[in-house]
Amino acid sequence: MKRRKLTKTHNFEYKYPLISKQWNYKKNIDIMPSMITPGSERKIWWICKKGHEWQTAPYNRTNGKGCPFCANQKTASDNNLKTLRPGIAKEWSYEKNDKLKPKDVVPGSGIKVWWKCTKGHEWETRVTNRLKGTGCPYCGGRKIHNDNCLAVNSPKLALQWNYKKNTGLTPYDVMPGSNKRVWWKCSKRHEWKTSVLNRKSNDCPYCQGSKVCDDNCLQTLKPELAAEWHSSKNGSLNPKDVTTGSRRKVWWQCKKGHEWPTSVCGRSKGYGCPYCASRCVCLDNCLATLNPKVAKEWHPTRNGKLTPYNVTVGSGKKVWWICELGHTWKTAVHNRKRTGCRDCSYSLRAALRSRGGSVGRGIAGELTNKLRRRTKQKSKYLTEKSINYPFKKLPKMKIFDKEK
Repeated sequence: MKRRKLTKTHNFEYKYPLISKQWNYKKNIDIMPSMITPGSERKIWWICKKGHEWQTAPYNRTNGKGCPFCANQKTASDNNLKTLRPGIAKEWSYEKNDKLKPKDVVPGSGIKVWWKCTKGHEWETRVTNRLKGTGCPYCGGRKIHNDNCLAVNSPKLALQWNYKKNTGLTPYDVMPGSNKRVWWKCSKRHEWKTSVLNRKSNDCPYCQGSKVCDDNCLQTLKPELAAEWHSSKNGSLNPKDVTTGSRRKVWWQCKKGHEWPTSVCGRSKGYGCPYCASRCVCLDNCLATLNPKVAKEWHPTRNGKLTPYNVTVGSGKKVWWICELGHTWKTAVHNRKRTGCRDCSYSLRAALRSRGGSVGRGIAGELTNKLRRRTKQKSKYLTEKSINYPFKKLPKMKIFDKEK
């Protein structure tokens, strides 16, 4: 492609009047902007608003290149590291950087140089990295040094270092915040592997009970509980495979043969057989077995599928009852320990009052101990013939004659 000739309308000054204002007339003595074409490759002197002077061809100026000093591509007295970032320049390692000084580089330079912090740590990195906020890698815990290693900063942890299994690696080779997984050994000779960082908040997993071993298993620490371990329902799992604090649910069997599932930690807290404690119902502790007399008054139809075999004597569940005379009422199972049919009790007391007698409250046919202690009056038996129907079918009861 042929170059266009210089004319009145095709010269640098005419085509680029704004850039022509940066023409350095003092140093370009023999040439003017109007005397050169925009595509010329001749080196010309320029001067920016800040007074920076540099030399480049008009061709480069028309391609968008400006002052190299303002663009931090070259150093000057007002754009070097020492001037703009004196705090960072103080950490310049003059010994290792030879003749290069902070005033010779711009803050955004990609050149690698040596640095030295106030603690004497030396490291190499690019100037531009220092502007991004990166400081001493040793003080920041990113590189290992004698004064930031595990052995110096955490000597107690360093005592648990497993030298046999960490071949070639010592507490002087890692930092307390390292994610490296290494082997440890506590004073009880338990061995485990975890990261150095994890040791800040976690001790030996065997001593803490989070891992099982011969020292902390259920068989060793709670042999009385291990004796109630179900022999067939836990598969291959045995008391040596769990800790006393394990939340795992397993099967148990008490001396009476009751079977139930619950967590190991629950047993360690004192929870025993729920059937023996009457928290769960079984044939041994149901109402039908322990109090058959009251169970006979269980309503056969109004309790649905619930039977005296499904509740304990201490149950708070309200159910329906029916007495020998057909009276029905609803009350909790545990209330039947001391109360019977309310209708029968009311009618009987009314009949006795009409005869001048009294009777203590309680299950039909029984005299409460409380009433025995409170009275010294003589008693006599009330037979079936003593009162009329509806008390004809009632059993013998102790009554008291107020007149005597």
